[in-house]
Amino acid sequence: MSLNRQINKASTMKIARNDYSITTRSMQAMESMLESDVGLMLDFDKTVTAFTTQPDSLLNHAKEGNWRQYTPDLLVMYGSESKFGETKPEARTHSDKFKQKYALHQRIVREQTGTELELFTEPDVHPHRLIQLRQLKAFHRFEAIPTLNQQIIQFIESRGGVAKLEELESICEQHNAWVSYPMVMLAHQVIRSVAPNVITRSTVVEVAA
Repeated sequence: MSLNRQINKASTMKIARNDYSITTRSMQAMESMLESDVGLMLDFDKTVTAFTTQPDSLLNHAKEGNWRQYTPDLLVMYGSESKFGETKPEARTHSDKFKQKYALHQRIVREQTGTELELFTEPDVHPHRLIQLRQLKAFHRFEAIPTLNQQIIQFIESRGGVAKLEELESICEQHNAWVSYPMVMLAHQVIRSVAPNVITRSTVVEVAA
């Protein structure tokens, strides 16, 4: 799908920006920082096969109520299933006005597309996890080395299931790979950080499930 709603106004709450999605391998137009953060989380969600921002608008052909059209913020594909998504600051979701409007949007999406509308707020986007994902996004473009992956996995398992990144450097050197290669494994979710903190050489990792 192509961008349906033109984004040309920015404020402290809405910041127009374009982000590259590693899932879709394309630029996605973001309407806010929250939307950008949600997109980053979706990029690293293994259940997500694709997503697009500002997809098709849903029109009020029946002239019901006082709305003309509704454009969801996202369309997310989970394999053969798809859901539309709406991003909203959590503080704004408690008002009766929002609840009524969101209920209307849910009904519009369900009646016109047969799918559900999913709400994304800040609690869905862990700030520490975001820091990690921003670090890893740049490493996702590098291809994994299966033989090296296996050696590192075996080493981690031999150490009781956990190891520090700095302990993996010698294995990388033995394979003539750069010492930062474990970041590629983290980006491809072959291994994962035990704690949601900034990734350093002292970060403890384990084999991803």
